Amino acid sequence: MRNPACPAGGFGAGRQFNQPGVLSDRSDWENYRMACGLPDAANGHGIRGLQDLVNFTGAGMILGERFHRFPPIAQALVVVKEGRQPFTEMLKSLPADVLRQARVWVSGDDKDKEGA
Repeated sequence: MRNPACPAGGFGAGRQFNQPGVLSDRSDWENYRMACGLPDAANGHGIRGLQDLVNFTGAGMILGERFHRFPPIAQALVVVKEGRQPFTEMLKSLPADVLRQARVWVSGDDKDKEGA
């Protein structure tokens, strides 16, 4: 099912972003697909607020689509799903090393899947 929040035509060309490098490593189609799919993944973790959805999607675009499956992040998301902490606060509380490790883990995960 297509995410109704994503326009049928995708994102307009020529838009200015504060982190253009986040999008430049992927095709427009891949960025669009991720921007539509990540809110669905967020929903599975009980994330509903607009700011938290935006931050979850941004984290996925920066760290990799499956960042939320990286074990330390997946464990931290339990408190979010239980409603004890908003996603944005949980993300802020993670050490920078965990975020760097998540990016490497997701990159390795992607490479493993490409070879399969």
